[in-house]
Amino acid sequence: MIFNVFSVLITIFVNLSNCHPSQLKLYDELLKGYNPLVIPMVNNSDVQRILMKAGLRKVIEVNEKQGTLTTLLWLDLSWDDDYLIWDPELYDGLSRVELPPSKIWTPDIVLFNDATGSFSDSLVKDNPLLVVTNEGHVRWIPPIVVKSLCDFDPSSSEYLQQIFSCDLKFGSWVYNAGQLDIINTINLVSH
Repeated sequence: MIFNVFSVLITIFVNLSNCHPSQLKLYDELLKGYNPLVIPMVNNSDVQRILMKAGLRKVIEVNEKQGTLTTLLWLDLSWDDDYLIWDPELYDGLSRVELPPSKIWTPDIVLFNDATGSFSDSLVKDNPLLVVTNEGHVRWIPPIVVKSLCDFDPSSSEYLQQIFSCDLKFGSWVYNAGQLDIINTINLVSH
């Protein structure tokens, strides 16, 4: 236990010591007073738009009897954050930074047909880092293993030919469409 805490402290110290002073200053000023629980929009009447693409990397398992599909996906999420904007000239030309997802607001994306009940747990991790540009554009591409519930119809001709189809239904659990608009940038993923 002591070794784990010690190794984490060393890692944090080494990572911060590799930062350029203007990068440290930017981190401090961007996150000072930042609340990751609030949608990052100056105008609360606007809708936060999230562009989302689920890239299929691997089909791990198709379980016809249980009606589940296990896959490795890369979720490609991007949005604008009104509170993460800066002038690169004030920070030695820095036009982008990498941040842990826990430090800033991230959309509460859930898979509605998740078979495990723990889909969102994978998105709470601080790895991989997300990228923020000086214009406030945020991009985050977390890899995630998904086990989804599917309606495999044993009477269909596709089923008999071992061709399976499964819709993944993503959305926000907390926010309504007037607050958060998740825009799917692809309609079909095939493997």
